[in-house]
Amino acid sequence: MANPKDFTDLLLGAGIDAAATKLLRHDRRGLSAMKQGRDWFGSFISIQSAANSPFRTAPRYAAHFVPSMPLPNGSSTAVFVGLTEVLDRWPWDPDHLPRLWLAEDQKNPEDDNEAVDQDWLDALAEYDGQLVVDWGFAPRAWHQWAHDNRKPIIQLGSGEEALNEAMSAAGVTLTMSAAEKFDETLKYEDRELQREIGKNRDNIERQYRQQLTEVRQGQGKFRKALIQRYGTKCCVTGCTVPEALEAAHIIPFKDGLSCRDLPSNGLLLRRDIHRLFDLFLFSIEPQSCSVWISPALRGSEFGELHGQQVEILASTHALAEHFAQAQGG
Repeated sequence: MANPKDFTDLLLGAGIDAAATKLLRHDRRGLSAMKQGRDWFGSFISIQSAANSPFRTAPRYAAHFVPSMPLPNGSSTAVFVGLTEVLDRWPWDPDHLPRLWLAEDQKNPEDDNEAVDQDWLDALAEYDGQLVVDWGFAPRAWHQWAHDNRKPIIQLGSGEEALNEAMSAAGVTLTMSAAEKFDETLKYEDRELQREIGKNRDNIERQYRQQLTEVRQGQGKFRKALIQRYGTKCCVTGCTVPEALEAAHIIPFKDGLSCRDLPSNGLLLRRDIHRLFDLFLFSIEPQSCSVWISPALRGSEFGELHGQQVEILASTHALAEHFAQAQGG
C-alpha cells in the first residue's frame, strides 16, 4: 500500500486481519531483550504474566513494538519490530518450552506465567525496525486490538540507522556489540546461579560428596557450550587435545535443575585437573581468577600452577562457593 497513514492500513494492505491482530507495545524490559537480538526478544515475548496476558483473548496475530522517544505534545511513540502468528498458549511449564525460546532466558516456574507458541511472519518484514507510530497518551495500555486502535505512522526509515535515529532522543539503541551481549549473558547466568545457590545450600555439600564417588563425563550440550565459550582448550593448562578435555560443573546442582548446565556453572578442564577440582585439591580464587592448589600438592608437578592467573568466564558466586569448600567450607 502506497503511503499508508496508520499501522492498521498497513496490516490490511498486507492481507492481515486487523480484527484478529493485537498491537503489543513492550516496556523497557522488552527493549532490553530486543537490544540483544531477535532471538532474545522472541524468547521474552513467549512468556507473559497470566493475569495480564494479551493472548488470553485469542488473537491470531501479534504486532510487536518497543518504546521510542516521546513527542513534543507528550504522546508516546513505538517502533515496529515484527509480526508473529500466535499458535498456542498454556500455563507455564519449564518442561514445555515455546518455539520462540532461548534456554538462557528461563523463567521461575513458581511465577504465574503462561507460555505462548508463536512464529515470526515475513509479512511486513521490510518495516521491521524502520517504522515509528504514535502510540498515544496511554502507554500503559500496552496491548490493544488493531482494528479499533489505529496508530498513525510518523516515520518510515530505511534500516537500523533510521531506527537508532528515532530512538536516540530516548537515550537507547538497538545496537549491541558481541562483547556487550556476552557481558549481559554472564550477568544473567551469575544472578541465576546466585539465586539457586541460596535456595539449594543444604544440598550442595551432599552433592559435592556424591560427586567424589562418580566419574562425571559432563559431556553433551554442556560440553559443547563450554567449548563455544573457551574454545577447545583447558582454561587452566591450555591443553588443546579434545579427547583430554571434560566439562566440569562448578556447583553440582541436582540433575534437572535449570541452572545446572548454564555455561557460567562450568569450566573446561583437562581430565586430571577436573579430578583435582572435584576433590577440592584445585580451585579458582574468584576475585583474582588465580589458581589455588592444595598445599598437599604444591610439591608435585601441579604446584607450579599455584598462583597463576587464568581467564575464567564463569559465575563469581559459583567459583566462590567451590573455593570456600576447598578451603574447608
